[in-house]
Amino acid sequence: MSDAPKFVLSGIPNNDEGRVFIARLRGFTNYARYHVKVRGNGPRAPVARAEGLRPTAYDQDIPLAKAATLRVYIEDKLEAEALSSRWGEIRSLRMENETLTRNVQDMQLLHQSLQHDARLAYSRGWGVAKKKQDEWFARMPRLLRKALTYLYGEI
Repeated sequence: MSDAPKFVLSGIPNNDEGRVFIARLRGFTNYARYHVKVRGNGPRAPVARAEGLRPTAYDQDIPLAKAATLRVYIEDKLEAEALSSRWGEIRSLRMENETLTRNVQDMQLLHQSLQHDARLAYSRGWGVAKKKQDEWFARMPRLLRKALTYLYGEI
């Protein structure tokens, strides 16, 4: 995204000539593809105070009737639809990523638990005999497979 202004036309005087210009622009616009928005510019704080509002009441736009100048935005509907579709894809990918992250965290917890069990078994004397130690580590993949099947169903 660039930092360039999104409006197409600005500085249009808010008088009869400017309003006729915008009406003619709207008359020639292809509304099947484009959308035209007109927003007001001008000193906001004095207008807001005169209406008894807080000075920041019109921070984004000023009502067209009170605007000194106008700016026109011409938006491409097809581009907006494509962006909307992309945002939907991004949302679904984020949800899938969160699910996978939770699964990885579960796997890490399971791995830590299995490591703890192996250390505990070794400290209880299973590792004293080489044969017992080999049996324990030979069973580890099978235990892991059973734990995963228990957590996530058939692998």
